[in-house]
Amino acid sequence: MHAFEGAPTPNKVLERLIADNPTGVLYGLAEMLEDRLRIDRADGPRGQLPMSWEMLREMGAYGIETGAHTAEHTVLTNQPLDEARREIAACKSVLEKGTGRPVRHFAYCNGWYSAGVAQALRAEGSPAR
Repeated sequence: MHAFEGAPTPNKVLERLIADNPTGVLYGLAEMLEDRLRIDRADGPRGQLPMSWEMLREMGAYGIETGAHTAEHTVLTNQPLDEARREIAACKSVLEKGTGRPVRHFAYCNGWYSAGVAQALRAEGSPAR
């Protein structure tokens, strides 16, 4: 498998897997690893639980803005453009509904983007940076 060829660290292998595969394949790989290693998703690392809507709304009241990232933590350049648009719109919609505030910022997964993804982001009302 290309991801493992000459990769000096596990992080490099992971970066290559992410670069070369769509989200569905990555989720399938993660599930196989969890099964093989007998990892229970409910046993997440302590202190690394997701923020609640209440926490995000409180932060917003103090001027901290919540930005979008994608609905399924998808590297948008690995997806067809219509799927990238869906990911952007779904994430923005859920965050705006949950926080009661507009979402004006977006972070590309792994920092990877393309002209088409940037255009899709602008179409959703977020600046493409």
